[in-house]
Amino acid sequence: MTTTEDSMEARLKRVETKVDGLQILFEKVREDIKKLGEGYEQGLKDISNQITELDQRWANKWTPHDLALKDHAKRIAALEPLEPR
Repeated sequence: MTTTEDSMEARLKRVETKVDGLQILFEKVREDIKKLGEGYEQGLKDISNQITELDQRWANKWTPHDLALKDHAKRIAALEPLEPR
């Protein structure tokens, strides 16, 4: 081989090495993005579960209260009919 061919062969090997390195880097970036997406999805699921639990606790706490107020209003209306003005 001539020196030009040797030089080109050396350059080609360096390019191949760089391309292989970039491919590995892209694969790592892809894995990182996938992990980030999975973490984001799990975070949203956790928030949704917390909101659902909070809604259930709120309903358990205030539903009896609201029903008592409605019943109280009915009893008052029955005992004290509106007087015409």
